[in-house]
Amino acid sequence: MKQLFILLLIPVLALSLTAKSSMKFEKNTFDFGEIEAGKVVSIEFSFENTGDEKLIIKNINSSCGCTAAQPEKLEYAPGEKGTLKVNFNSQGQMGQIVKSISITTNDPENPYSRLEIKGNVKITQFAELEFDQNSENVNFQTVKLNSTTTKKITIKNAGTIPLEIKEVCAYAELYVLFPKNPIRPGEKIELKIVFNAWKKGSYSNFIKIHTNSMRQRLFIVKVTAEVE
Repeated sequence: MKQLFILLLIPVLALSLTAKSSMKFEKNTFDFGEIEAGKVVSIEFSFENTGDEKLIIKNINSSCGCTAAQPEKLEYAPGEKGTLKVNFNSQGQMGQIVKSISITTNDPENPYSRLEIKGNVKITQFAELEFDQNSENVNFQTVKLNSTTTKKITIKNAGTIPLEIKEVCAYAELYVLFPKNPIRPGEKIELKIVFNAWKKGSYSNFIKIHTNSMRQRLFIVKVTAEVE
């Protein structure tokens, strides 16, 4: 009788030792094509527990805070299907993007699954500051003490919405005059850099111009002079 019990127990033990969960996705990559920046893309990745043991989702990580993934639940019986919902927020993104999601499960052979979303994020509404390379360095050369000197630099809005000069930070010897604000798309203006020569010697300082430009939010101009 004891031998019969052992013989009956062996297949059960063998089955329990070979039983495993297995997370299999219908597809691991999703291409959302082209979207306008600021839109949220909602994606569903379908999967199945193709193993003969309960599947347990232990952890989900995204490569970026702009991508959030949430399963319907954390445990799936053998043969049970499920969906992983992923939201991608394109705010602040631009160009070709690739984001990944990694899922950790109790699958003994493949504990880590990786999903990927990709596509192109385009921006059609933006301001864009353009300037000549010489505009970043303004040299007043030799000026007389207690004099006021002006130089001009040209900037352009190469974007599709008005370019705004939000703030100008400069030392007391310097200030900036601009004919208009905001600057229309495609428009050029001349900024006047005014230097007050209050002290003899070599002068070197910076003007910081904050804008709403997509790429050049901070425009820095170096100002130098020799005061005699």
